[in-house]
Amino acid sequence: MTETSIAQRINDAITQNGGYQKVSDTTGISVSTLVRAAKGKTEPKLKDVIAICEATGVPLNFIAYGRIESSPLEKPLQEIQKGLSLMNEAILSDRLRELEQKIDKLNKNS
Repeated sequence: MTETSIAQRINDAITQNGGYQKVSDTTGISVSTLVRAAKGKTEPKLKDVIAICEATGVPLNFIAYGRIESSPLEKPLQEIQKGLSLMNEAILSDRLRELEQKIDKLNKNS
């Protein structure tokens, strides 16, 4: 059995989990960037590979090494990453709400 490349594993993860447009919409990575990474034309950024893994549910260890088994640290790191992502979303939501309130106040004072 021949080992697949990182590019092939990225391609498989994307095509088996909604396709390029869905992963692009979920990650914010352009379809053209995803295609270049999946064809091995460019070396993807680590943050992009992580985003692809999150969007597709494919473990980072599998994309990187072609193995499913994970290190003992992978699960806690994923939980930390999810927590940070939720915190970021909450902060952005709060800031957006504050801006909307300021805009409403300005509109009422006009």
